[in-house]
Amino acid sequence: MNPLSLNLKFAISEAEFRSVQPPFRPPASKLRIWRAMLFGLIAAGLFIILRTQAAGENVFSGGGETLVAAAFLLVPGAGLSVLLYFMERRSARLAKQAYDSRIQWAFQKLHCREERHFQCDAEGFTFSCKCGTITRPWSQLSGLTENSILFVLLIGEQHELLPKSAFESEAAKTEFRRTCSEIVDRDRPATAPSVTYAPRVEEYRSARLLNFTKAGGWRAFVKVYAGLAAASILIAMVWVSYVPLIAGVVLMALTTWLALRGGPNKRWYVGELSIGFDEQCLYIQDTVSLVRTPWEEYLGYVENRELFLLYRNPKLYRMIPRRAFGPKETEFESLLQRKMARYNYRRPMRLQAESPQS
Repeated sequence: MNPLSLNLKFAISEAEFRSVQPPFRPPASKLRIWRAMLFGLIAAGLFIILRTQAAGENVFSGGGETLVAAAFLLVPGAGLSVLLYFMERRSARLAKQAYDSRIQWAFQKLHCREERHFQCDAEGFTFSCKCGTITRPWSQLSGLTENSILFVLLIGEQHELLPKSAFESEAAKTEFRRTCSEIVDRDRPATAPSVTYAPRVEEYRSARLLNFTKAGGWRAFVKVYAGLAAASILIAMVWVSYVPLIAGVVLMALTTWLALRGGPNKRWYVGELSIGFDEQCLYIQDTVSLVRTPWEEYLGYVENRELFLLYRNPKLYRMIPRRAFGPKETEFESLLQRKMARYNYRRPMRLQAESPQS
């Protein structure tokens, strides 16, 4: 079967639809400030007990006033901490239910999901259903990506789903994949530079730090910092001690470090990547996709001595380590400077129009 002369009929199942949706992520806790304040109460109670013992006094002396004061801080702090834990678990469970409901609702609203058609020839490809027909020339295909059950054809900012079950054999899938990849890649000049490398976990973490320091990533932490600072100052005033202030600074640093490092279940792609570049586009290929992105679709870039970060939107960037380019690093950096401006998180959407033109 020649994939440039295909006529496929297919349906989109809920599992296929779900496979291209953003994965569920538990919502950020809205109780972080309260948690920090309760931690401060517990720390204050422990501090009273430790200071009393350090002074050589018994916590039961003086009618047990010291113990009562410590318990006044420790018991509510511990009890409310347990309550917050169950409240957050309930919030995560409700968020997951809402996520599943949104996916199911979106799937039910998906038009003509039980019968669609895909046709292609040497000129272009067509998706059709009872609602209408969309025909595109192959030149508008900007990328192809896939998972275990779907091909996804990228057409600018849009995408079309093509289930692999619609193909009659593995050979047909392989040939379709090869042909689409060649079409996406065919406009690249034969002399265009390209490099191949495998990203490292520490580079992803360094990219988070670079985004934090140079691209406004710190703004997501402002509320947390403000809450911790307020709680620390309040407890310090009650204690007449600098210890809560030190604890607040330590908590701020620990919160930032944990967020930038990523959780233990964070999955970063560390397989082989191929990057090509010319005056028109950046080409990126991994084991399951090939994407061509015109330079004008990027808002800007930031860099340090190890990395480049190229921003598609304020929350999405492409990390490329300098080591990948070897002797071609100067050529790539010169191209970046000609094609886009430095990323400015204060007015990111205006940079696209202000980017230098070649």
